[in-house]
Amino acid sequence: MDKKTILIDSFDGYIIDNVDDLIDSTNDVLLIKNSKYTDNNTEQNSRLTVIKDSSRLGAFYQVKIRMDSNMYSDITIRCSEEKANVWFTICKEILTTAYKWEIKTGDEYAPIYDESYYTEIQAFLSSYQTKDEVEILKSNIISDKFIHGFSTRKGGLSTAKGVLSLNMTAANIKRDSEMIGRENIRRLGTKAGFNPTSFLRARAVHGNTVYVVGQEEPKDGYDCIISNQKDITVAAPGADCVTMIFADHATPAFGACHSGWKGTLAKACVETVKKMQDEYGSKLENIRVALGPSIGPCCLEFAEEDAALFKGINENSIIRKEGKAKPFIDLQLVNRTLLETHGIAPSHIDDKSATLCTSCHPELLFSYRRDGIPFGNQVGFIGLK
Repeated sequence: MDKKTILIDSFDGYIIDNVDDLIDSTNDVLLIKNSKYTDNNTEQNSRLTVIKDSSRLGAFYQVKIRMDSNMYSDITIRCSEEKANVWFTICKEILTTAYKWEIKTGDEYAPIYDESYYTEIQAFLSSYQTKDEVEILKSNIISDKFIHGFSTRKGGLSTAKGVLSLNMTAANIKRDSEMIGRENIRRLGTKAGFNPTSFLRARAVHGNTVYVVGQEEPKDGYDCIISNQKDITVAAPGADCVTMIFADHATPAFGACHSGWKGTLAKACVETVKKMQDEYGSKLENIRVALGPSIGPCCLEFAEEDAALFKGINENSIIRKEGKAKPFIDLQLVNRTLLETHGIAPSHIDDKSATLCTSCHPELLFSYRRDGIPFGNQVGFIGLK
């Protein structure tokens, strides 16, 4: 059941008279207090849950974690008129349209956005300590001249089920605001060594369109992105789909590609290589490709009619398992086959170092098939040092 969260801001001693009227089985009533101060009357009512922190934002983030762990979406904040604009600004920056929120002061006061509080919220998110650190998977065939890797779910600020915690694609349904999304990117950039303000991510529309950085961005989305510019990091998201990064050690040029089963059949990885050849003069013998985490043949069960579509690429990618009516597909093998057929040397394709099964590693990786909606995304990323 979606309980209504009622947050009472008692940080500065604010008290409401009718607290008993708020408490029933359909409400989760929370009283936030300043942990820097102690008082004998720590609760207005024994049925209240008291949340203490040294900052109002810290207390609110505890409330958000509590809501998201239960997927509650309805919150009313009871506060003084003096703090109404602060709360309005917090909600606008940290909550998404997945929540229904309102501010009540007891008077007919309409709160407004306070730009002066924006920097404080941003600073809080930047300094917020998570229970684990950002962890990156890397390939051993990509030259050190490139910043590269594949993110995991560790070290971020995302708090919704299925999205904990370094979700790399902020969205309303994922309960990640744009500010939280930017902070997750900043944390990955700090760990990896890239500039988060020049981080460009493919939009993942399950096709084979390639965006060349510096040219007109495709209006209908793109799954592949390439560049040869310094201080640019390109990335492709994935939750079960194959993510790949490409490095031309000679030019140098680089790229990233998102390839689900539809993108794989559309040869998105090959289109990425072709575009690097056309735009930057890349030679096949100089290109290295690393495959990141994706759902493995251990878990990717497929409808019979769709599985048959892969037979013409590599029939060994269709796997039959005893006791299972449906076949399983090895998308990693299909993409390796496509790359090799196009002319990439087998030894220049790494599908071992970082190619973990997303569904089999819930502690490390996001997976749509395992978790359902909402789900988080990791990314494969690459750029020049």
